[in-house]
Amino acid sequence: MRACRLTRRIAPVAVFVLALGHLAGAQVLFTDVAVAAGVGNQTFKANTSHGLGAACIDVNNDDWPDLFVVNGKGKSSYFYLNQGNGTFQLRNDLLPPLPDVEKPGVIFADYDNDGDSDLYVYTDNEKNILSGVGNPEDGPPNLLLKNQWIELGSTFPAVGQPLFQDVAVAAGVDNLATPPFPSVSGTNYIGWRDETAAWLDYDRDGWVDLLMGHWSCGNIFTLSNWDQLYRNKGDGTFEDVTVAAGLPDTSIENGLRPTIVAVAGHLDQDLWPDIYLGNASCGLGTQPPSMGDDQFLRNTGLGTFHEAIGDSPGVGDDSGTAMGIAIGDIENDGDWDLYITDIYDVGSDAPPPGNPLYVNNGNGTFQDNSAPSVGVDGETSWPANFFDADHDGDVDLFMGAYSGFTPMNRFWLNDGSGGFTDVSAACGVQNPANRAFGSALSDYDRDGDVDLFIINGVTDNMTLLRNDSVNTNHWLGIKLAATASNRSAIGALVKAKVGSVQMMRQVLGGTSAHSEDSLFLHFGLGSSTVADSVEVFWPSGQVTHLSNVAGDQYITITEGTQYFAAFGAGCKGSGTYAPSLILSGSSSVGGAFSIDIATAQGGGNVFLLLGLAQVPPLTVKSCPLHVQVPFSLFFLGFTTGTLNGQGNYHLPAGIPPGSPPVSVALQAFVVSPSLTSSTNAVTMTITP
Repeated sequence: MRACRLTRRIAPVAVFVLALGHLAGAQVLFTDVAVAAGVGNQTFKANTSHGLGAACIDVNNDDWPDLFVVNGKGKSSYFYLNQGNGTFQLRNDLLPPLPDVEKPGVIFADYDNDGDSDLYVYTDNEKNILSGVGNPEDGPPNLLLKNQWIELGSTFPAVGQPLFQDVAVAAGVDNLATPPFPSVSGTNYIGWRDETAAWLDYDRDGWVDLLMGHWSCGNIFTLSNWDQLYRNKGDGTFEDVTVAAGLPDTSIENGLRPTIVAVAGHLDQDLWPDIYLGNASCGLGTQPPSMGDDQFLRNTGLGTFHEAIGDSPGVGDDSGTAMGIAIGDIENDGDWDLYITDIYDVGSDAPPPGNPLYVNNGNGTFQDNSAPSVGVDGETSWPANFFDADHDGDVDLFMGAYSGFTPMNRFWLNDGSGGFTDVSAACGVQNPANRAFGSALSDYDRDGDVDLFIINGVTDNMTLLRNDSVNTNHWLGIKLAATASNRSAIGALVKAKVGSVQMMRQVLGGTSAHSEDSLFLHFGLGSSTVADSVEVFWPSGQVTHLSNVAGDQYITITEGTQYFAAFGAGCKGSGTYAPSLILSGSSSVGGAFSIDIATAQGGGNVFLLLGLAQVPPLTVKSCPLHVQVPFSLFFLGFTTGTLNGQGNYHLPAGIPPGSPPVSVALQAFVVSPSLTSSTNAVTMTITP
């Protein structure tokens, strides 16, 4: 256990500092705190023996991830509000009445770009037949739960009124089948059977689109297995662009494969989100050989996709019944690798059976399955997640086991070169009494490390694995505030460099199995206290550069904002420090110039913001003497000092020789209790 667990709220950032080193002797440890946290007293059951997931959504924009968990028919779904103290409060009153149908999964995004996150719940026919023969094709309508937080003035509704409103019908994403599929189970549902869905901005127009994966084992010659893509029109509605976007057609060898899991994200080197479909053979002996083969749909950047699985020989046939997908750069070599969970089946998998790991060749193609040689082939399993549990700079791997004589969850530590070590027994993830269906990541207690929710689906409780790993490594958490891109920043790519190591993370609109992680991105920094650089590649095409970013904090990076390089001591305060006094000044300067702040009675910390006149004021966290300038305009040769007693804070500065004069705006934030006195005169002078 840790000596202490600090809880930090997010602070908007102006600029930052940091570097990496590998972990020498950390102990990775997880503790199941579901009951203590208030989320462990409910039971979950998937009548189909598939599905169940969770969404780590922040519904009220307080930067504390909340939790929505779906359930099977006959069981209630649950919404938990994060209390900011390590516990959750059950708040199903914030939900509208939900239909009593099978709900395999949930994803979230700000689909209408109004500033709050909305929920999409997909549904299935509860009378699934595992053998596939005689399976129903019909399913219930899906739900789009619009968050009304912003419309209500950023407050919760009156008692008895829901925060969410189902607008799926009006938005055109209730996913009805026209005409309805015939019912063989007596359910007479009017929609498709959905087992997976994902948000993506496939055309990068600033609005998230919606992918739906359908499945109906045993009905391989019908449209009930045809996946769909809906384009967001930007007016609160969607249009079906499945055919226009070039998704797999309706031939048996292409588009009519039962899809159990899908992920939409970057799989190659461009910024156009691709799609990977995990399909199911359904255990039938009469299906075409490729029925259970997966599909990789590469985004052309022209509003269409093309099948690219053939570019990677041997890839896609290793998971005869894909269940979950994790994306990560396991070697920190600048490309994305795939881990896919599967039913351990010698009959439907290309040998050897088990979960495949596809390592990227660096050009958007993948090597054949390397999981056995790496030691992560596992057993029959559903959820999977890549994340840096020990802050050493590389992503580790969680696998949630489903079946077997004693199903055991697995956790493998990355050795930094793409090799893994099984530490499952020692780190606390094994749970033989439960069978994992879905999982989602978030730092729910905001202490700087990533925690794990696991939804167990055979009349089991939920597991909340709090990360209690003991190490001295550092970390950086990033929240992206999009302005031109879709407001959830889904599809954004972030790179953080520490020394010679460059790490990558991307914002996904659906993760693991039937779930979605928190949208905050997490980087382990090893022994370094700073990241040398952070780059954000936004879906809009804009790029944000930051240098020297201080670790052990959460920061917000806003699209389109000019950031600054930071100098002086690192900023590691626990909140935004309100200044006692703000001074402003401007001057046209060229060559060398200086800034002087004089005080009559003195004392206090000084924050200086120096930039072009059009740069808006920025909020700065408390730290002893923090000087910030646009690194593209000025030399980095600043002196530092303190403002003690009657004295003068002198800052020499300059622009490159030969540059024309520029207009400079300066704001000085002086923090000192003594400055509340009107007798303490403080002046600021800019001297060209």
